[in-house]
This record gives sequence, structure tokens and C-alpha cells, in this order.
Amino acid sequence: MKFLAFSYTFTAANFFASFIMNSILSKVLFIVTFCTSIIWYGCDNKADTKPIVYIPPTVSETRTASAVEGNSALSGGTVSADGGTSVLSRGLCWNTTGNPTIADKVSANASGLGSFESKLRFLKPNTTYFAKAYAANKAGVAYGPEISFKTEKIAGTCFTDPIVIIDNRSARFGGIVLDGGGASFINKGFFLSKSPDQTMQMADTIVYFGPGEGRFSVTISNLIYSDKYYFRAFGINEKDTIYGEEEIFSLYDKDESFLVPRIITSEAKNIGSKTVSLGGIIANLSGDSIKFIGVCWSNKPNPTISSPNKSSTPLRENGSFSLNIVSRVIPGDTHYVRAYIDGKTGTYYGNEIFFIALKTIPEVVSQVIPTSRIGVDTTRLGFNLTSAGGGKMSELGICYSTNPNPDISNQK
Repeated sequence: MKFLAFSYTFTAANFFASFIMNSILSKVLFIVTFCTSIIWYGCDNKADTKPIVYIPPTVSETRTASAVEGNSALSGGTVSADGGTSVLSRGLCWNTTGNPTIADKVSANASGLGSFESKLRFLKPNTTYFAKAYAANKAGVAYGPEISFKTEKIAGTCFTDPIVIIDNRSARFGGIVLDGGGASFINKGFFLSKSPDQTMQMADTIVYFGPGEGRFSVTISNLIYSDKYYFRAFGINEKDTIYGEEEIFSLYDKDESFLVPRIITSEAKNIGSKTVSLGGIIANLSGDSIKFIGVCWSNKPNPTISSPNKSSTPLRENGSFSLNIVSRVIPGDTHYVRAYIDGKTGTYYGNEIFFIALKTIPEVVSQVIPTSRIGVDTTRLGFNLTSAGGGKMSELGICYSTNPNPDISNQK
């Protein structure tokens, strides 16, 4: 009986302990199951998350053009949204035909959101332009509304040519006037006087060449051999009367027994190419012992042969010469040029001209050639950049599409 009683007591204790342990285990199992469910749900939900898709920026404004002049204008825009990724570049694009894109003329204005202002340069006078603000991110390029404006007419440009001495009684006078973008010349010519700083109303002789732009010249005979003359070219248009520089000459230099050498600086040619052509016209060698003829140029007016930029060629007969300048001509800068004759009595300079070497678009080879195949769906492509166009490169790469003629609005 004692054994049975002991056995019964032991069984009840086990039952009580088992109940408690089962209750704790149930709670632990519940907590583990609940946490596992949360983890499983979170992982499953993350697996279903779609990748982030970026879109091009939002350009909400193209600013109305202001400060419009003959060759420039101000505009700008506002980039109001970045499309989910950083705005890499923004600015203005413009053309003369409408619906401009970044394939036309552009100005870059840093990056990021917000408003910006930009100056459109090297515009043609009296011309209608169309412009849009743009912004680009890695998803593509977006444009703002299109605006239009018309540049102003300007008075134009006038140069007086140095004289060409024919003999001891005759000389050829001339000049050039360039149209100011629609401000057409009503008349052009030059006037001659024996006193300096004369106006057309006080001149001794006025020679007219009629309307239109361009170069003009005429030979005048029966000049007085020992007198000094002052002459100046002019052009008259609807905006104003414009003048070239005043030139002074005499057929005979009282301090020397020979005529003074004369040279005319030619207009710069090919200013939009890699090589600029500069030169002159030898008007008179006058018996002087000539060493060289050439051109000198600088970023400042009145360049001389002491300037670092010059190019020369040996003497030749009276006539024109041209020198191709490849180096030391910076795109976008203003360059002042004078032709010269280097003789035994000194250096004689022609009239001064100036030009702005144009910036060109970068040049790449027209065909993109696969250089190697990395995998089934991967190819390495390459190309040659032959010229940066004189500007600062902001981006370089390849664009591609399943359609012909891809641009940077496609994949790149």
C-alpha cells in the first residue's frame, strides 16, 4: 500500500510539471511561429518589389527673351522636377527654323533644379530665333515651352583701305562696308580732305558708290605731289552713318627720296574651320629693300611684329598673299590682325582687321564599329573623336536604339 501511495503521489507531480512545461512550450512555439510569419511575409513582399523607374526632368518654363541686341540675347528657364535622379545638365537650345533641340546651338548652365539664366551669343542681326530651355538626366532630355524673338538691326561695319599708290600723281582709294543684318546701306563711299578730322559736310572731295554692302575703290588722278591728304570711308543706312578709320598719306615722303611702301590687310577667311587664312595685298613696294611680308595678330588691338603671334613669307611682287594659320588661334576669342612689310627703313603695317574664330561642334567618326563581343547580350563599342570643336567637353559616349538614327534621348 505504501508503494502504491508513493506511486500515485509521483504521478500527480509529473502531471503538474508536464502541464506547466506544455503551457510554456506552447507560448514559445506561438511566438516563434508568429515571428517566422512576419519574416516570411517581409521577405516575400520584398521579392515582389518592382525596380525604380526614372523619368526625364520637368522643365516648366522657358524665360521670355530680354536684352535682345543685334548679336546676342538673354533667356533662361526653370527645372521644377528631376525625374527621380540628378539633373546632369541644363541650359538653352536655339535655331532659326523652330522646334530646337540639343542637336542645334546650345548653352550649358551647370546642373540641378531651379531657375537659371543664359546668354545666347554670336546671333545674326535682324533674324528670328526660336529657343527652349532643356534639362537632362540619365533617363533622357526634356524641354520647356518654345519662345521666339527677333534680333535687332545694327548699323554695320566700315573699314578704310590704305591707299594704293599708282604713280606720283595718282592713287587708288577704297574701303568696305558690311551689312548690319537688314540695315541696308543707302549709299557708301569715301571723302578726301587736306585737313584732319573732317566730316562729310566739310570734305574737299566726296565719292559715292551707291547702295549695298561690299568693297569699293576708285583711282583718283591729278593729285598734288607734295601735299598731305586725309581720307575716310563711310556708309549710310537707315540706322546711322558709320565711318572707317581716318588714313593719312602723301605721294612723296619729304624725309625720303622714295615712296613709302604700302600694304592692305585682307579679311580673315575660313574662321569656322581648323585653319584660318590671313594675308594682305601689297599696294606698293616703292623701291625699298624688303626682307619679309607677313601678318601679326593678338587678342589686343594694334598688334606688331613683336607680338608672339606672327607669320611671314619671303618677298614677292606686288599683289596678294595668304598664310594659313593653324596654331595660336583660340575659338571664341577676338583676334586683331595687321599685315606688314619688313623693309630696310622700318616695318610698315596695313589696316587692322579683327575676327572671332568660331567654335564648332565636336567631330566624331560617322560609323560606330563593334570592337569586341563580351557575351551573348553584351558588345563593346568604340569611336574616334577627331575634334572637340574648341569648346569644353561636358559629356562623351554612345547612344543606341532599336530604331535608326538614335540620339541621346534614347539609351546612352
